[in-house]
Amino acid sequence: MMVKDMPVCSRLLSPIYDETLSSWLARLVLGSFVDRTAIQAHVKAHLLGMSGDIDALAASESFTQQFDAFFNVRSASVFRLPETPLLMFDSSTVYCPECLCDDVASNHAPAWRRSWRVQATAVCFLHESPVLLKRVQETRLNYVNKAWVAFEEYVGSPAMRLQVNFALSSSSSRVALAENRFLLRLIARSQQWLNVQVRRGNIPELSFSAARFLMYLWLWRDARGGLVSGFASQYFRPFSGRKSTSYRSQGLGVDTVFDEAEPIHLGVAYWLLGIAYGVISKHEAELIQAMTRSTTWFFPVDRAEIAERGRVALDKEAFMVARKEASEQLSAVELEQIAWAIGNPT
Repeated sequence: MMVKDMPVCSRLLSPIYDETLSSWLARLVLGSFVDRTAIQAHVKAHLLGMSGDIDALAASESFTQQFDAFFNVRSASVFRLPETPLLMFDSSTVYCPECLCDDVASNHAPAWRRSWRVQATAVCFLHESPVLLKRVQETRLNYVNKAWVAFEEYVGSPAMRLQVNFALSSSSSRVALAENRFLLRLIARSQQWLNVQVRRGNIPELSFSAARFLMYLWLWRDARGGLVSGFASQYFRPFSGRKSTSYRSQGLGVDTVFDEAEPIHLGVAYWLLGIAYGVISKHEAELIQAMTRSTTWFFPVDRAEIAERGRVALDKEAFMVARKEASEQLSAVELEQIAWAIGNPT
């Protein structure tokens, strides 16, 4: 069966708001709207040069024109990816559990969203209160089964029954729920500030690249698997690593850290970024410190404390490696913008 002859009908299977191309194709396959062998052959024929990114095929006219007849506009515009740094296709495993649960409750297969592919996305805005994203733990994923695997993993885990996302000091469930919503709103505020104001160049004292590097510093991890990691990666759920290493520290790099970061660690980095640039007030920072519980750290409440915690979380060698990375990746102006956090790397 040729792709152009596939019995696709958008009236029976319209894309869900913000859905990725790969997710829509998966739902077509799972719903038997298309022949699986034919669609996989169509994908394979156009995937060369796309780094294995099926969602990027939305930009391929020769691929999408087969589906254009079923949309009022070109299908490329329906599935266009955001023009911002994206997670690699294979590491795009973060999802909003509420979105997937809503999909299934609406009696259709769960769908993957384009907004989940944006690097450093910690929370989903499409609900009454922001929802902290989660990462699929199962590694045997493909574009057809990914959304279902994520949904089944979530509903089968204790996370679905937990009412809070963070280790909190309060022993009252009612208070803890209110505090959890407050903490998520602070993350959402900083995430939106970064992706709108900073990314558009509306913040003279901070470029988008400099802001991303600050978050990288706080999320920093050793590429060689050592225990050293940034403050945000340690505060709630430390990454495991070797107890000792004879290797010199080496950073993973900005894109890789964002590809692999846990949403809860991103959330801590957003608190730090917001506090450092006045998006989160000092009073709110003090509330974060009072509400959250860490086994090893007191949460910083101002820029000076953030700088100090950022240095202490990394050992001297790792901090020097991060400073070197900054000098190689940022302009002189951008280095000056974040000198409060890394010092002068030259």
